[in-house]
Amino acid sequence: MKKFLCCLIGMAFLCSMGIAQAATRIKFAHGEPDDQTYGVYATMFAKKLEELSKGEMKCTIFSNATMGAELELGQKVQQGTLNMAIVSSSNAGSLAPSANVLSLPYIFDSAEHLMGEKGLLRSGSPFFNDLQERILKESGRLRLIGVGTNGFRLLFTAPRPVTSLADLKGLKLRLPPSPVLQRTWEAWGAAAYPIAWSETFTAIQQGVADAYESPLDTLLKSGFYPYTKHVTENLAYSAQTFLLLVNERWFSRLKPEQQDLIRRAAAVNDVEHFAWVQQQSSKIRQELESKGVTFHALTDAPEWERKAVALWPEFAEICGGQEWVDTVLRYRGEAAK
Repeated sequence: MKKFLCCLIGMAFLCSMGIAQAATRIKFAHGEPDDQTYGVYATMFAKKLEELSKGEMKCTIFSNATMGAELELGQKVQQGTLNMAIVSSSNAGSLAPSANVLSLPYIFDSAEHLMGEKGLLRSGSPFFNDLQERILKESGRLRLIGVGTNGFRLLFTAPRPVTSLADLKGLKLRLPPSPVLQRTWEAWGAAAYPIAWSETFTAIQQGVADAYESPLDTLLKSGFYPYTKHVTENLAYSAQTFLLLVNERWFSRLKPEQQDLIRRAAAVNDVEHFAWVQQQSSKIRQELESKGVTFHALTDAPEWERKAVALWPEFAEICGGQEWVDTVLRYRGEAAK
């Protein structure tokens, strides 16, 4: 009997150890290759968290959309089948409308304005805290933990360069499923079609779409450059921001010290990843030029901005309401001082 009790106690101890270990294993997904921006961010975060926790918290990373397209990843985090995922602000807006404000055309002046030393989206900033609260309230179960950017969205075209609004006529443009981006490009005169990122390469390759807009690194890292040889580089209308989202129910069940470790790892990683992005930008351009990609400038850039900014009142409702847009503009003005 005594021996039997010892065995039971031993089994209970092993089970409790297994549960503890499972609680610190984090399922983390994103939609890009490991060497691209999201992949680098995820790897850096996982390493930082493991270091801070002294090996007690580890991430299992599912990269390259193996767990689904980006919007689907956000939905899986919302449902709790994933612990965390990287989701672009344009896709996050489908789950929490206030995130759409990050896609408002020309609302941010530069990547530094977003993630620099006094960046609006630095962890702990008033803007970050307000956005975190609104995303949680609107989505029900999504908590914002970290933010990153890989620069502004540029236009990549296959058949010809775009240097003016008139050049958009007849161009089949791929966009993410964002009402803000869709309406902006329609106002500019483009024929824009929402296509999932996982389907974009095939769409470009087969001529279903002959243009898309995205940060510069995707042109190189995702292998689009043999098909889209022209880049409109001074468009800079929308910063490509991405959000690190976690399931609130899972997060709330962690020990307070574990929650703090995740927050700290994300805050440090956001800063270090932004520095990495800045270092990569000039190298990426040089490599693309060596592969025959040509960079072009808009000749009527002020007209693009004028038409886009005129749409802000129209976007207010799908961006969380006019009050929220006004709040973001106030933060924007304060950051510029």
